[in-house]
Amino acid sequence: MGYNIYAIHNTHEGNEIQWLLDEESLGTQSLFYLAFRIVASLNIGRLIIVDELGTNIHPNIVKSIIRIFQNPKTNPKNAQLILTSHDNTLQRNNLLRRDQIWFTQKRDDQSTELYPLTDFHVRNDLAIDKAYLDGRFGAVPFLPSEEEMILQGDE
Repeated sequence: MGYNIYAIHNTHEGNEIQWLLDEESLGTQSLFYLAFRIVASLNIGRLIIVDELGTNIHPNIVKSIIRIFQNPKTNPKNAQLILTSHDNTLQRNNLLRRDQIWFTQKRDDQSTELYPLTDFHVRNDLAIDKAYLDGRFGAVPFLPSEEEMILQGDE
């Protein structure tokens, strides 16, 4: 026997409406399923690993989740969060310390190299997110240039 989970919302008129969680946005569904793991991790002070945190979740919510783990008042048992993300805005405004930012780079043999931002000597005022997108730290996909794409289209 399965259970139905409903989302309840208040209308502008003050009425309650409800619909199945499956009818909510993918972001709301993702956050709902992730919330239990986050709360459990914080309550017992354990590690939580989240692959692609931020997929379908608003960036401000992702930043709030990270701040919850970084704040001793909201994380008194020192739970740890390890996450992967393609959201380079997480590299802005000192949300993460430099030793908390790691990159992965695909090698020629298809294995993956993992290395920290601290391997690079960068200025304190460097916009890490922009430098990352420019390829200064590796870890970006190899894409054909516009010229190469045009030439491929002529074949």
